[in-house]
Amino acid sequence: MPKQNNYKLIIWDWLGTLVELSKGAPLSFFQNQFFSKNKLMSEKVSQIKQDIAKMQVWFKPYAWNLVNNFNKSGLKQAVASNSYPNDILSDLEYAPFKNFDLILGVSSKLAPKPSPDMINFACENLQVQKKDVIFIGDSETDFQAANNAHVDFFKVDDSIESYFKLSKMVQS
Repeated sequence: MPKQNNYKLIIWDWLGTLVELSKGAPLSFFQNQFFSKNKLMSEKVSQIKQDIAKMQVWFKPYAWNLVNNFNKSGLKQAVASNSYPNDILSDLEYAPFKNFDLILGVSSKLAPKPSPDMINFACENLQVQKKDVIFIGDSETDFQAANNAHVDFFKVDDSIESYFKLSKMVQS
């Protein structure tokens, strides 16, 4: 359980914490887009690709409200994910939040979680001491990464209660 509530940096996991991948678009979407006209024009194909990309990522509403509220409170925020950075940036095109000071994913320079590399890099790059950092995630791997980096950890699930507890803890 986290020890304090005067954090200066919130580090979020991406998949499972802020976003979930959808299981696919509803059939009615494809019927409306593809079968409403006999012939697809090239600009329509481009729009369909954008619509499909938007539907492939579901942003958890409790989480994105917190991201926005923490941003308004002046807290620094980062993402540390085992996803590739370009995938995260692509998802963010459609996100209801864009308030991150740093986005880190797996790369040739940073080892994936549970290595502490991404968390350590965020602390150094954003010039925040580890005692002022909390990592928010949804998995044992996230917990291990926070533990390995010696920062506080808060585990969220899909319930509104976990996000409510997090909000109260960080902003009280």
